[in-house]
Amino acid sequence: MFARYITSVSRAISSQDGAQLRELLHINNPDASAAVHEARQMNRQWNPEKPCQRLPQPWSVCVAAHARCMADMQAGEAGEAYNAILAAVQPFIKAFQEDQTAWMVVPIGGFARTLRAVADAADEELKRQGKQPEKLADCLDRLRKLFQAAQQAAGNKAKRMATLDLINVQFKMFFQLGNIRLCASLERAVKSPAFLPLSSFPAAQLITYNYYIGRLAIFDEDYNTAVEVLTDALRRCPPGAHGNRCKLLKYLVPTQLLLGRMPRGDLLQRHGLQQYEPIAYAMRTGEVGLLESTLEANQHRFIHEGMYLLVEKLKYATYRRLMKRVQLLHAESNPGKGFQLPLVLVERALTWQQSEVEADEVECVVANLIARKYVKGYISHKAAGGGAQQGAAFPAPAAGGLEVTNSSRNRPLEQLFPTAAVHPQGTAELV
Repeated sequence: MFARYITSVSRAISSQDGAQLRELLHINNPDASAAVHEARQMNRQWNPEKPCQRLPQPWSVCVAAHARCMADMQAGEAGEAYNAILAAVQPFIKAFQEDQTAWMVVPIGGFARTLRAVADAADEELKRQGKQPEKLADCLDRLRKLFQAAQQAAGNKAKRMATLDLINVQFKMFFQLGNIRLCASLERAVKSPAFLPLSSFPAAQLITYNYYIGRLAIFDEDYNTAVEVLTDALRRCPPGAHGNRCKLLKYLVPTQLLLGRMPRGDLLQRHGLQQYEPIAYAMRTGEVGLLESTLEANQHRFIHEGMYLLVEKLKYATYRRLMKRVQLLHAESNPGKGFQLPLVLVERALTWQQSEVEADEVECVVANLIARKYVKGYISHKAAGGGAQQGAAFPAPAAGGLEVTNSSRNRPLEQLFPTAAVHPQGTAELV
């Protein structure tokens, strides 16, 4: 059975079928797994090097190392599996450099994912043993070498088409390791003159790239850029790719909320984002107590997703809405003093919402709203209240230091992501 597998690999190499070779060298390929398992059952001392000698160099070394890696994974020895797959790195780079037709653009991306998957498994094994995980960090060094080979594209410049896929794999690893700041080097590489225009790459790779760029922009508090790239990714994403669309919206919805754009309830329901329904309602009505209880109930989820600090900022828009409602009621009962707002009224409203605060805290909240341009006015200790600028005391949330410049500013969130457009085929990898 392993001999038939080697024959299939040999046929893919000789015919330069990159997609087929990528499948055959996938760490979870069922045919390869079954062939390796049978060989191990027949001979506990099985060595894949001899049957792999039928393949041309450097493929015989690559495939033998891959088979040994699979055997170690089946034996539950992830650390040994990672050491085994490392023996394939240099031979794979050599095969890529010697390629003159760019047929290896697809296999090199698959090989990078195999490296990452085995390194991840090895790190999990080290954690269970109480040791410091280190394989993913080592794997990044190997991926940089693959990327350099793809960027140099010796023999055929078309081999640069492998670069964005390799960039995306590294993005995934940096986020997994929590080294988000190091992603800046990947972004610089993409923006360098030597890199191909992004429009040259498949839609699936562009979706993945924009997904990570959007998450980076959220991390850097560049929310307009985050909305732009995440919206572009969502427009490219096929309607049938429900999982990927959910992952994109998981970061796009709270960013839109921060810019004052309310999502439709059915949008949240369809994509499993019900945790934002009470948040959006609280922002519409000024119910600070509801927002706080929702944040507390979903705290671990938001922290895990890296969204807690952003979602917490939605308090400012919620406070703003509450102040506006209180100010309108005060203006009705005191027409001559509509531009004034006694802070004691805000304190009573918060107490009624079961959000216990003291007078000093209310003043601090109002001062922050003024400083962040959610409210235009001033605090007067003499009058024990606040003075609001007549006519435009409560600017739109998007204007609170987060001016929106694109033409779709006032369109509902659902309309920003049409599903009737033609979507290029492909599958993006989002985590």
